[in-house]
Parts: sequence; structure tokens; C-alpha cells
Amino acid sequence: MTVINRLVFSAALAVLFVAAFGGASQAQDGPKIGYTDYELIIVQMPEYRTLQQTLQTQAQSDQEELAAMEQNIQQKFAEYQEQSGVLSPEARQTRENEIVQLQTELQQDQQRRLQALDRQQNELLQPLLEQLQTAINTVATARGLELVLSSRVSTEPVILYAGEEYTTDITAEVMSELGISMTQSGAAGGN
Repeated sequence: MTVINRLVFSAALAVLFVAAFGGASQAQDGPKIGYTDYELIIVQMPEYRTLQQTLQTQAQSDQEELAAMEQNIQQKFAEYQEQSGVLSPEARQTRENEIVQLQTELQQDQQRRLQALDRQQNELLQPLLEQLQTAINTVATARGLELVLSSRVSTEPVILYAGEEYTTDITAEVMSELGISMTQSGAAGGN
């Protein structure tokens, strides 16, 4: 169970505890719980498209540079194979070590670039997540919701059933709060 799933599960248990053992008015009215598909919202944000383009441009640039390094290694290996018959054992070993070193450097550079791209994605995504959280808070407050859950985490659903009496899908309202029109089919409107 991932950390997010555990948090959502813990929050759901807390709500059930409050509903079962809370005050008389809550037991009578039931908790006010909302849910939203934040992943659907984030990919609809215009800033997200810009973020994706920036990351794709960087990834393509990295790929081109890594391909050039790999081509250099292949060229050195081809030269080594052509000359291996006339090289002394020490010279052969030196060339082999150079090629192995270049391959190691290539692998390290690939890893470093992937990590840098991940960091860049996280840095660029953070303001969007903050903007989304602000919109969720605004809609939840306006609706008088006590708790807002995610309807899914990545591709895994978190909410398997939501009765209409005590739950509200606020995805469309959050998108509206962010000035985003609903362009993906299948997202439900708010109750």
C-alpha cells in the first residue's frame, strides 16, 4: 500500500469514526465528503502543457547528446577492432579500458540526466500543485465539505463507491475555479 493510499485510507477511517461517534448533528446529517480527480485537472491546465513541452525539449536535447556520446564509443570500438591485431597486449588493454570507461561515463551521464529531468519536473509542477490545492480548498470551503479525497491515485481508484447522499464530486467545480473547461469525457460534474 503506497503512502498516498495509506493517507487516504486513514482519512477515510477518521471520517467514519467521526460519523459513527461524533456529535448528534453529524450523525444525523452525515459527514460532508467531496472527491476530485486531481490528475484529470492537472493535465487540463494550460501551464501543464507548457511544462510538458519544456520537459520534452530537454529530454530530446539530452537524448541527442547521449546518442553522440554512444556513437563516439562505437567509433572507438570499431577502431579498436581494426587495430587489435597490430596492438601490443598492453596497448590493447589500455584501449579496452578506455572503451569501458567511456561506457561507464555514458551510463552515469544517462542516470544524471534522468535525475535532473525528474528534479526539473518536480520544480515546474510544484506551483501547479499549489494552485490546484488552492482551488480545491476554495471549492471545498464554498461547498461546506469536511473532507476531500482523490478519486484515484495514478491509475488506481481510491473511491470505489460514493453514495450521492454524503459525497460530492467537485472535479468540474475545481476546474472552473482554475478557469479550465472540461475537455475530457467521463469526468462527472459536481452535485
